[in-house]
Amino acid sequence: MASIERTAYPQFKRNPAVRELVTAFTLSDNELVFVTKHVKSPANGLTLAIMLKAFQRLGYFIPFDEIPSAVVRHVRSTMKLR
Repeated sequence: MASIERTAYPQFKRNPAVRELVTAFTLSDNELVFVTKHVKSPANGLTLAIMLKAFQRLGYFIPFDEIPSAVVRHVRSTMKLR
């Protein structure tokens, strides 16, 4: 049986590895420019960045509360937010 990450509707792992966080959820310079250009507050920028990276990883949007906290922490740290 295929793992859940390789199915038609992939899902997040509950505890993604650090390597996966770095490769899949670190914002590129272009993504960071996009996020800062399209929002008015850092909180909205963080939300947009997290949803952008989640969509890139899964191929569909999910409710924000289903995104693992490790992903949120990693994106927040790459954006240098508290």
